[in-house]
Amino acid sequence: MRRQSVLASITSAVAFISVALLPAAPAQAATVDANCGFQNGHCIYWGQSYNGSHSNISGDVSNYPVSGSTSFTYKSSGTGQGQRIGNNNGSNRNYELFCRIRIWYNANYAGPNLVLAQYGEPGWERAGSQLGVLLNNIRSSDTEICYGD
Repeated sequence: MRRQSVLASITSAVAFISVALLPAAPAQAATVDANCGFQNGHCIYWGQSYNGSHSNISGDVSNYPVSGSTSFTYKSSGTGQGQRIGNNNGSNRNYELFCRIRIWYNANYAGPNLVLAQYGEPGWERAGSQLGVLLNNIRSSDTEICYGD
C-alpha cells in the first residue's frame, strides 16, 4: 500500500513538472493591413480628417517604430502610403464592436494616453486636435476592455 502511494506521488510530480516545463504559447503578433472597417480593429489614418493612407491594426502593439525596418506602415493608397505609423498619425478610429482601444504616447504602453470607445459609442473616433498630445505622437496601442466576449 505504501509503495503504491509513493509511486502515485512520483507519477503526479513528474506530470506536474512536465506541464510546468512546456514552453508557453507565443504571444499573438499584431497584424497590419489596409482593410479598415466595421468589426475590423483599430484604423490609423495619416491625415487629420480620416484621410490619406490608412492601416488597420488587429492586436496589441508595444512599439510603433519611428526608424528602421517595420511592418507598421500605412498600407492603403493615398498620401502617406509606405510611411511609418510611429509618431505619424493624424486620426484614429476603433472599429471593434465590443472592445475599447487605448493609444499611448510612448512605446510599451507608457505616458499620456487616450481611450477610443468601442465602435458606435461616443469617442470611437478621434481626429486632429481631438488627439491632444497624441497627434503625430502614437507609439503603442492595446485593447483595453472588451464587453460581451
